[in-house]
Order: sequence, then C-alpha cells, then structure tokens
Amino acid sequence: MGIWVVVAFYLAAVLWVFLRNGPGRGDGRTTIQLAHWQIESDIREAIQAQLDRYEELNPDIRVEQIAVPGSVYQMWLRTRLAGGMATDLVEFGVWLPGMKDITPRYFQPITRYVDLPNPYNEGTPLEGVPWRKTIRDGMRGIDGFHPDLNHYYSAPLCIVSIRMFYNKALLKEVTGYDRPPSDYREFLEVSERIMQVSRETGRSLVPIAGGLHNAATTMNFMFGRLMMPLMYDLDRDHKMKVLFHDTAFGYLEGRWSFDSPDVRAGMKLIREVGSLMRPGFLQLSRDDATQQFVRGEAVMMGGGTWDAPSIRDLAPFEVGVVRMPFPTADDPEYGRFVIGPLSDGKVNTGFSLYVNKNTPNMEQTIDLLHFMTSVEGDRIFSEVAGWYPATLGVEFNDPEPDFAPFFDGYFTDGAVVAPAGPDARRLWKTNLHLLFGPHGSPERLADALRDKFPRAIRTDMSNELKQAVQQLRRLEPAIIAQMALEEFEISEKPGEMTASQQMQAGQNTYEVRTHELRNDLIAVEVDPYF
Repeated sequence: MGIWVVVAFYLAAVLWVFLRNGPGRGDGRTTIQLAHWQIESDIREAIQAQLDRYEELNPDIRVEQIAVPGSVYQMWLRTRLAGGMATDLVEFGVWLPGMKDITPRYFQPITRYVDLPNPYNEGTPLEGVPWRKTIRDGMRGIDGFHPDLNHYYSAPLCIVSIRMFYNKALLKEVTGYDRPPSDYREFLEVSERIMQVSRETGRSLVPIAGGLHNAATTMNFMFGRLMMPLMYDLDRDHKMKVLFHDTAFGYLEGRWSFDSPDVRAGMKLIREVGSLMRPGFLQLSRDDATQQFVRGEAVMMGGGTWDAPSIRDLAPFEVGVVRMPFPTADDPEYGRFVIGPLSDGKVNTGFSLYVNKNTPNMEQTIDLLHFMTSVEGDRIFSEVAGWYPATLGVEFNDPEPDFAPFFDGYFTDGAVVAPAGPDARRLWKTNLHLLFGPHGSPERLADALRDKFPRAIRTDMSNELKQAVQQLRRLEPAIIAQMALEEFEISEKPGEMTASQQMQAGQNTYEVRTHELRNDLIAVEVDPYF
C-alpha cells in the first residue's frame, strides 16, 4: 500500500507539472519569474501586490514569484544558473560569500537603461528623470554599480539600517524607562537592573535576545564604529570606503593587529554586549532570538529594519525602535576611539534585483523592474512590507522616529571584523566563542588568531587574484564580440560612447586593480604567480 501511495503522489506531481501554466503554455500570456529569499512577514504579500498591479497594467504578461529560504538560496541559485533554469529576475548580493563570479557570468548589465527615464514615473514629480537618479543611492550602492566591470547591474526596493527593538510594556515594568537610554553607560545600568530583577524573581529574562545572526549584526555594528579612526587610516585611496583589501593588507603590513589598543577595546565592547544575552547565544538561530523576544524573555533585540514587520506581527505587545546605544566621545573607557556623532552612513539599499542574462524575455523583464522601482510600484511595496522605500518621492510613515535612516554624523564603510575572504571569516567565526562565556576574554581570542590569521589572509588574497585574472579572461571575448556586433549597427547618437568602449573602460579599471592586488601580494612576500 505504501508503495502505491508514493507512486500515486508521484504521478499526480508529474501531471501537475505538465498541466500547470508556465512559460509559453496555458493562457498564452508571457510568463516572467522572480526569485528572492525574503520570507519575512508581509514581504511575499508586498511583492505579490506589486505583481498584481503590474499585470493589470500589462494584461499580456503573468509574473510568478518564487520565495526560497535564505539557508539554501545560494546553492539553489547557483544550481539554477548553471543549469540554465534560473528565473528572469533574481535577488542577489555581491557580498554573498563565494559568489563573486556570478555577476559577470549570469547577469545582464542595465547600464544602457539607467540614464533613460523610467516610463512608469510619467505623471509623477520624477517624470523625465533618469532612472538611476530616481533611486536614493543613485544606483551606486554595492549591488547597483559594479566598479570593476564599470556597469550598472541592479535596482533596489528598500533602504535598511541597524536598530534596537524593544518591548515597551516590559521595559517600563522592569526599569521604569519609556525607551532605552541612548547613553551607553546608562544602557549598561538599565541592563544590570533587568538582570537583577531576573535573579531576584527567578524570571527567565535577559536584556537582549541573542542568536548568531542578530548578535553578529549588532556586534559588527558596535565593533565597526569603534574602529572608525583605524578605518580612515586604512582608506588608502581616500574614497570613504574601506575594502577588505585595505584591512587585509593593513594587517599584513603591521598597521593593525588583534593586540592594537583600539581593536582590543572593540573586542571588549562586544564582549560586554554579549554578556547581556543568554549564554550560548552563538549556537542559537535568528528564529530562536525572535521567539525569545516575542515570548517576553528579553527586553530588547538587535537587528536590522528588515526584521521590523516580522517582529511586529509576531509580538503580542507594542514594539519600539531605537538607534543602537553607542559610547560617546566622553566615555571613560571607549571615548578616545570615538571621533564624533555616528550616522548610518551611506544609503544602504537592499532587496536588489538582477536581470538574468539568459532570459528569453529581456525587454519584459526590464519593464517589470522599471515598474517595481517606480513611484507607484515602490509605494505599493513599502505600504504592504513596512520597509523604507528606495525610490525618491515615496513617503514612509512609521510611528517610530528612529526607524528612518540617520545621516547626520561620521561614518566609514568597513570594519576589521572578518577583513578578508572565506578563510579569514571562518577563522574569526570558529574562534569567536573564546571571547564570550565565563572564561572568555579579548586576550584568549587574540592569542588564537595571532599566528593563524596572516596565513588565512594570504590564502584569501591569492584566491582573490586568481578570480580577478579569470574575470579578465572572461571580459576579453565579450568585448571582441560586442565590437563585432557594432560593425553592423548605426549609432543613433554620434559621439556617444559605445557599449564596447564602456566595456573596455571597465576592463582597464579592473586591470589596474588586479595589478595593484598583485603588487600588494609581492610586497607581503606572497608569490602572486600561479
């Protein structure tokens, strides 16, 4: 009986696959598919609301969304791309580990579209404005513009920031405060009061909900801000942005180490923050932390604004949002490493959508991306999802004043936490437990990293150079092919830079950076030839 049940379900699944409406089948409409990993509350509903409106405006097109859990998304995406089965529109991030080759191999540059108006902005204040200038970061964010390839690749839907969520009623009950203090020392005193109540009453209660994901988000934020003077020193090209090359080679050149006073202070700071979480938080997941918070077992929870809709939907209490309590310049211990008021820095856009280079529906996919990032499209997304919109002119009304990005202050894009590639990150993560717990300390973590870290960085940088050379080899035939195609085209705008010239400019920039990386490896006595 069991075998026949399995066979019956298998045949039913086969029948469903072949009879369902798919690309080129069913009602005759063109089908476009969109894949993403955002499975937080209301996000799929927000995307569907956009797609429903788009289908109203374009009745000959049907759009399907495919939501894939983040834990398997990278493997799923690489498999689908390699097999030629990826969706037309894809959420992606160049910061995803081990995915550096994906952008040039599988995604279509949208450079020729970004200086043209978004047609879906007609009748709005953004009518006639170039597409890239309608996005709050000008599409120059880490995902929008690829400096090595000199091309625009994606358009984002939202802006994200790092914040602290808190249980308003529980905070008032336990501490008497209406909102957590912004002063770090006062924040520690409030946290001690919470732990004292827990000890005296036997109640399961901690100041901050802890899980690996949200703890890492909180601690990287705290650690990175304390390292800002060092980051400015490591910014070799004065670009207000520190790449992992800068921090990696800065370490090998002896410009910083895990024994440096500021780095030790940063490790001590995140150890203090970790002591406010449940012991063993490094083994807990993001969902564990969220459940702890919504059950009322933690007064606060660190995370990103992307968590807000899920937390508010799940919590049976009113949730507040505040900026992270960071040490100020007059702090007796950390003040000497603080250079002034701190901001969220650049516009950190998220939910970036890329176009599959092999889509058979290129123009329709670009058209869908136009709508999703238009004033109307992003307004629909923002209102349903509760995320801060990336498109200019879209209002966002949140009752919490600290939810919106804050730009009045100092910032540098970078931190010494995991300064290089996979080997260095893995070494940091696998030894981070030495910082926490009753016997943990900055000294124990530094001792564990001191001898192994240089080798990990050298390995990462050598692999980075190999990937850079491989990337250059991929660019050359593409440029030659584009030049051949242009021989049969008549330019409508004489004097305008052609696509092949743009590609050559990008290749030149990439070659310069590759040469710089090779010289940096030679300077630290690593053989760059392979």
